[in-house]
Amino acid sequence: MKKIFFHSKYRYILSLVFGLIGVLCYFLSHDKNLEYPVFSTSNACFISGFVLVLVGGLSILSNLGAFDIFSYQFKRKGAGANKYTLYDHQQRRIEQSKTKKFYFVPYFVVGGLFLLVSFILTLVYYANINM
Repeated sequence: MKKIFFHSKYRYILSLVFGLIGVLCYFLSHDKNLEYPVFSTSNACFISGFVLVLVGGLSILSNLGAFDIFSYQFKRKGAGANKYTLYDHQQRRIEQSKTKKFYFVPYFVVGGLFLLVSFILTLVYYANINM
């Protein structure tokens, strides 16, 4: 279980940094005079979390071989068209995916944390409006 969640601390740090950069970009691209800072922070966290979860989903699809035909087109040009077939490429990708299990988990964990923060901030915002 520990190997599934904590196999690469660098991916966690990198996804956290990208999430925080997304939050910062949201604040820099919007109005400087924020009328509702809690709601704006909630929106920024939601966008960053959604993008990280989307990257994790695309990583799963890539690991399962959904984009093999596209990567084969680029690899084939460099390896000689007659010797390197799609079947060879798929077999090599299957071997790579066996060694790279669960590398997409940090994107889901950090993205889920950003979405959780967004949900909590949204609840705080609506609780303060109804008072």
